Amino acid sequence: MTAVELVGNNLEILRRNAAGLENITSYQGDAEDLSLFADNSFDAVLVLGPMYHLFEKAEQHRALDEAIRVSKPGGVIMAAFLSVYSIMYKFQLVGKNTLDKCSPLR
Repeated sequence: MTAVELVGNNLEILRRNAAGLENITSYQGDAEDLSLFADNSFDAVLVLGPMYHLFEKAEQHRALDEAIRVSKPGGVIMAAFLSVYSIMYKFQLVGKNTLDKCSPLR
């Protein structure tokens, strides 16, 4: 398994938790630029963190284009995405009292 993590602190946690596991290699990098890896390098590509933090469509497309580029033909790509606005939708559906209860200014 190859992991790419943008944030240095998160990378250190990953490396610490993976200590002793020979089949995990980790790099500091950006999902929008996977130039460390050749085309068609991976059987499966998981894009599980970056999409939450890429706000512009162009950034999201670059990350997905890179995932497509580094995956082998017939490979699997799985991406998780949660809208940055989802918390507002949740509070609207659950009720405004929920927002009051978790407000740090309370």
